[in-house]
Amino acid sequence: MTDAIDRRILAQRAEVLRRLADRAEAAGIEILVLDPRTGEHVATDPDHPARVFRVDVAGCACRRFALWGRCGHHALLLAELGWIPDDGAFPCPACAGAPVAGGGASCRGCHGRGWVPPATIVVAGEPRLARIAAAVAA
Repeated sequence: MTDAIDRRILAQRAEVLRRLADRAEAAGIEILVLDPRTGEHVATDPDHPARVFRVDVAGCACRRFALWGRCGHHALLLAELGWIPDDGAFPCPACAGAPVAGGGASCRGCHGRGWVPPATIVVAGEPRLARIAAAVAA
């Protein structure tokens, strides 16, 4: 039962990200590659024409992301990278999305479900909340 509820919540979050990405694109926000070797990205913003915001799959350095945990810059990057799944869940990186069947030992990453919510994915060795705290402090 809770698995179905979790999936529904994740699908709703994915829909919110898709809408944010569409609005960001319509507003003229652009995602630029800062360094092709490392894959670092920055986002332009028509509301702040003299600034760019560092953005990656874990978050954005803008104030909106620090306050709300989501923003158009971040959503547009995820959309351009194809990181907004239809159902809102990502395949578990530990078991490659293959849930453990038959009551055996389950995956430590997804507890046997085969998927993980986006907030649990670790990027560059730091959990998402640690990256948000670093962005707020900067």
